[in-house]
Formats: sequence, C-alpha cells, structure tokens
Amino acid sequence: MDKTPVALPVGEYGVLAYIYTLLLDANRSTAQLDYLAQVEEPTVIEQIEKMRSAVEILPPPQRLASLDRQAAKIRNTPHVSRLLKCAYGMVNILPAENWHTAIVYLILTHRLAPTVGRPQAIYHSIEDVWVETIEILATVARLTSQRPQDVSYGFEAGLMRLSIGRVNRVELPPELNWREFQTDLSKIAVATVKVKKDLIAACLEIWDTQRQIPVDGADLMLAISILLDCPMPPLLDRSASRQRTI
Repeated sequence: MDKTPVALPVGEYGVLAYIYTLLLDANRSTAQLDYLAQVEEPTVIEQIEKMRSAVEILPPPQRLASLDRQAAKIRNTPHVSRLLKCAYGMVNILPAENWHTAIVYLILTHRLAPTVGRPQAIYHSIEDVWVETIEILATVARLTSQRPQDVSYGFEAGLMRLSIGRVNRVELPPELNWREFQTDLSKIAVATVKVKKDLIAACLEIWDTQRQIPVDGADLMLAISILLDCPMPPLLDRSASRQRTI
C-alpha cells in the first residue's frame, strides 16, 4: 500500500482547506482559488497553499477515502453550510463534463447534506426508473472504457444483467453531464433496495468487461454506491487488484 506523506490538516480551517484542495482542478485551479479568496477566510486559503502539493500527489484510491475522513471531522460544525456553498462555487467554475472534480463534490454533498431519516421507497421496479437506469449504465460504460467499441459492449453487458425482460434493442443514450447524473441518482435513491442492487450489479457487469479502468470510472462506481446508500463491497477487492490509469 502506498504510504505517500500528506500534510495533515490542522483544526477546522485546516479540514476546510484540505477538502477545497481535493476540489481543485489542474487546469482551472487559479480561477477556483480566486473565487475562494472572495468567500473564504484568509487562513483557509493560506493552508490550501501549504498542503496543496502533497494532496495533489495523493494516489487515487486514497483520495476519496481521505475525503470521507475529513468530511466526518467537519460534519457537526457550523462550517458545513459555507463549505457546501463554496464547494459548489468551485465545481461550477468547471465544465459540466468534468467528472474528476464533480465526483468529489457529489460525495461531499451526500456526506454533509442534512438528512431526515431514510426516505420511503416509492419505486419498486427497474422499469419504474428505466430511463434513469440506462442513462447511468451508459455513463458508467463511457467512464470505465478506453475505446468506443468497449463502451457499447460494456453498456450491453450491463443491460443483460438487469433482472427484467426488456433489455433487447436499447440504444445507447446521449452523454450526461454530472448534474444530470445527480438528478438520475436522486430518483433511484428512493427506489427499493432490490432496485438499487440490480443497478449496482449491472454496473459491476460493465466493470468486468474492461481490462483497465480509468480513475474517474473507478471513482464513479464508488460514488454510485455512496449516493444510493447501497454498499458495493466487490469494488474494493477489484480496485485493489485491477490496473488503473490516470
């Protein structure tokens, strides 16, 4: 296991800085930091600069794990509302097709957004969320594939794994951006556990068709399980043994 040293955040401002650093995009970080400088405390900005180089080289498997750890530290503090607003401002600066940073944002909001118990399931079949399901499968196929022909193959493999009989002759839907993806998952989040497990099983079927999984594809799979509150244990073993590419 990689033991890359990372500058540890100090205090609540340090935790904020660490999370903001995870949201920085390599190509547009200047614009993101300019935005943060207008809405955050100078102490937070200073700590971002101190820990940025160490966080940027954090291995991908540790990136989302560290996000979970830091989010847990800040969850019951008065900083949450500001953090979520600033995080949205940072990701909103980026193109809607930027999945690398958006996945961090989606998991962060799910971990920190206030909840009032588990919502009652209102969808009881994959057919009730059919459009959303095929859009999510297509997104997984696109982000876990290296070649266009693999996208179609993975998408079809995922469809065949669903426990319904209407999977023949389904066209690959248009690409989603992360906001549309979030909307789809929000609907499936109020489906039954069986529906969620069927979707995750189909996603894993797509995963199994690929020889190499890009980092964004692996992170997306983890994000789906987190946003649906439906664990995906096999993913952890697969990600440890499968070669991943940046």
